[in-house]
Amino acid sequence: MVVSITSHMAHFGSALLDFVYPPHCPTCQAWQAPDDRLPLCRACTQSLQTTSPHRCPRCSAPIDALAVKGKSCPNCDHWQKILFTEALVLTDFVGVAADAIHHLKFAGCKQIGSFLGHQMGANPDLAQKLGGLDLLVPVPLHAARQRERGFNQAEEIAKGVGDVLGIPLDTGCVRRILPTRQQARLHVTERAANMAGAFIAPRAPRGTPSSIGLMDDVLTTGATMSACAAALRTKSSARIIALAVASPFRQVGDTLR
Repeated sequence: MVVSITSHMAHFGSALLDFVYPPHCPTCQAWQAPDDRLPLCRACTQSLQTTSPHRCPRCSAPIDALAVKGKSCPNCDHWQKILFTEALVLTDFVGVAADAIHHLKFAGCKQIGSFLGHQMGANPDLAQKLGGLDLLVPVPLHAARQRERGFNQAEEIAKGVGDVLGIPLDTGCVRRILPTRQQARLHVTERAANMAGAFIAPRAPRGTPSSIGLMDDVLTTGATMSACAAALRTKSSARIIALAVASPFRQVGDTLR
């Protein structure tokens, strides 16, 4: 009886809070119905499934038709060393996707992480390829950064993908040992050097997987993914696929920064 009363009071309190402070979508600020518990509104959620028609087959970056015709990629043509087999991303790093990732990382909206992972796992084109993975490994944060943020955004996204597709996670086979500078603040030529030696693999991945999905929020220059993949390769011969929610759009002639 006491439990029932407490439960009803909690439900009433939540409903009252929703009435006084109606929930809003963090990316477009649209009002959300109290019974709609998705972190983003339905319109923003739908936009995450809209992507560029042309993508690089190697890095999965959204690119223009001119790059496709010339068989060049203004994104990964500049990469010096790629240590993963291919890359798969959900959408372009613009608009809703960029705002959602920003809220996830810098506004403490942890629930957006698993939500984005669910969107990846539910995407028909991605699900077909992701379903063949044996293991998901989120790119780890340095311990100090994770304490500051309270969670690892890559791990939250990976949990969402794993929930949908039934793929196990391993969060202990790679560790970040250097407190590197934020990649987004560095020029492309500085990013690989910034990540050099940042990761180690203290043990082999669980279950002797033949294919591993290395998960991060954004794939830009591939420096973080390649550094993490290099550590993984010291303990595993598995095929490594880079996974991310989004990648920036590139045009021929773009200068990466």
